[in-house]
Amino acid sequence: MIGLGGVTLKLPENMYEKPYDKILDPNGLEVFVALIERLYGDTAYYAELVLQAKQHGEKNHNIERNADVLYQEFRTLLAVNN
Repeated sequence: MIGLGGVTLKLPENMYEKPYDKILDPNGLEVFVALIERLYGDTAYYAELVLQAKQHGEKNHNIERNADVLYQEFRTLLAVNN
């Protein structure tokens, strides 16, 4: 959704198994804590993620471009059905 501006955290496979009542061990939790600390503490890193997300959004999720694409699709659909 936000391209390179996003952060992906990989959970251990057992976290996706029912019942969903497992918790991370201290080592696994440390990865999340370190990322949160970096997001709040490293302003250059955060600014880079924001810039990448903004660029991705402008390129891939531009409302005007998407509205134009949708409009053209409806015109094509209506032309075929008339």
